[in-house]
Amino acid sequence: STLRDGEQTSGVSFLPHEKLMIARMLLRDLNVDHIEIASANVSEGEMEAVRMICRYAGKIGRIDSVEVLGFVDGKQSVDWLLDCGAQTLNLLAKGSLKHCVQDTITKAKYCALPWLRLRKYDIIKQSERIYYG
Repeated sequence: STLRDGEQTSGVSFLPHEKLMIARMLLRDLNVDHIEIASANVSEGEMEAVRMICRYAGKIGRIDSVEVLGFVDGKQSVDWLLDCGAQTLNLLAKGSLKHCVQDTITKAKYCALPWLRLRKYDIIKQSERIYYG
């Protein structure tokens, strides 16, 4: 399930406390496995919402269920995610399978096909080895 603004209904965006209320219902009442709550680096409002949701999810032991969409942007998404207290990044990387498998990997670069879910440990451990092309 996604709470990214405009993804479910074009033109709809939520205030941070509204996103928190929805996230609480999804995590607590409906026991949804994973929720993607925002796109990284979009706005201060998104950052506030992500921080609030992550604090709540941490308190109830569900922080691993909270995800943020990030981009190939030179670690900006990773830094933003960690600053917010999130631990899971869904990395959107554009490119063909041929590009990722043959061109990129043979040049010892890192590539996601086409989505990659990274947990906090992986992000911190591998952040210096991630190349953004």
